[in-house]
Amino acid sequence: MMGIAIVAIVTVVAATLATATPSGAGLAEPPPDCTIPEALREVARPGDLADRYEYRTLHEAGHDGRGLVAAQLQFGQSVGLEEFRLFQGCLGLRQMPVTQWRFSGGAASEVAVGDTAGLPAPGREAQSDLEIIAGAAPGLDHIHVLVAEPGAPFISTLTAMLQTLADGSATGGRPPDLVSMSYGICEAQLTAEEMSSVNDALATLANGGTWFFKGAGDSGSTDCVPKSECLPTEAPVSVHFPASSPWVTSVGGTEVLGRHTGGTPLTGAGRVWNTKTSASAPCSAGGGGLSSGDRPAWQNTVPNGQSPARRGVPDIAALAGRPEQLTYLPPVAPAGNVEDPEATTAISSTWSWVGNGGDSLSGPLMAGAFASLRSALVAAGASVPTLVNPMLYEIANNPEHYTRVFRDITEGNNAINTTACCSAGAGYDLTTGLGEVRIAALLAVLTEPKPAPVTPTFTG
Repeated sequence: MMGIAIVAIVTVVAATLATATPSGAGLAEPPPDCTIPEALREVARPGDLADRYEYRTLHEAGHDGRGLVAAQLQFGQSVGLEEFRLFQGCLGLRQMPVTQWRFSGGAASEVAVGDTAGLPAPGREAQSDLEIIAGAAPGLDHIHVLVAEPGAPFISTLTAMLQTLADGSATGGRPPDLVSMSYGICEAQLTAEEMSSVNDALATLANGGTWFFKGAGDSGSTDCVPKSECLPTEAPVSVHFPASSPWVTSVGGTEVLGRHTGGTPLTGAGRVWNTKTSASAPCSAGGGGLSSGDRPAWQNTVPNGQSPARRGVPDIAALAGRPEQLTYLPPVAPAGNVEDPEATTAISSTWSWVGNGGDSLSGPLMAGAFASLRSALVAAGASVPTLVNPMLYEIANNPEHYTRVFRDITEGNNAINTTACCSAGAGYDLTTGLGEVRIAALLAVLTEPKPAPVTPTFTG
């Protein structure tokens, strides 16, 4: 149920090549923990993704999330703050304040730095989420991580978390500007009342101006199927919740074709992320399909004219597969851990540099990219859209703007078994939504001067 796909897991070894030195460290050689294994030379760095989604120029102008507060929601696992500092230092990123909150009994209590006795152990999902958003928005004023206790009931806990964010009690006295979340559940497993409870809380948060990003899932359009399985028989079609909420910007998964070397511009053509090779192979795919919910008004018109019959998922897409992004993550959990129910043996026993993907890359990556956009809008004195999705679809329905702002993904599908749902095509589709977003171009459209209204003149 959690979106994380890890392909290249390599324990840090000082003897390997390809190093990264902490910014300003002034050391003759990097410390061992900063040594990036040679096996990860092709994995993307944060700057590579800034190039692909075109927000590097925003960062260079100082629009990197500064002035904004972000929140992340985690279930059954915390983050390792010392290791997060190492990740930032090794990649030359700004050190930003992070506060963890223990969420229990419907309430959040702040956890003092170094006091982790009451928190679950750091997990790969939570750590990845934090590192990805920090790489995309290194100037954020603060990130608050709300950590639910292991075994907490998902719907009631999520609803309470959202209400806590809306009242600002765990985010510095005001609602956060952005939220990202990777954990989710198959929509078909929920009742209409359960989804309504969460949607009501999401609506309150969204109408207050908080932008909420959620990866669309790692199991294609059959989210009830474990992401590591490719069933030879048909499986029920269902999308990921709360990615399917109309109050959430749902992010599908792409991969980049062609070889990439970390530290170089990531410019290759994209396609739908799908690792299926055979019916018996472990596999994952970017999520997409139709929700049980009604089609929101902003999806009534889409580029290509084929509006979804109901709420269509996803809205946009971003990298989830190769070349992934470099992250620094905890050991692989033993079998039965909440983050990976399919795990059987530990692959590593120490923290490792990893090439990490899945919707735990695409969701927080876009949350960070849009944080940079939002900080640029504020700096320009421009209007900040209250709701993201209506803004995106309105821009996409202008053909000139669509070509300028979105990278249309037209290759691939999200099928991971014989229940084939959706294939990519021109314009909007149920695999990658509107496509990948060029952030600088989106900023330009949002800040371009509007034509002055024409005042009629009268002659007599």
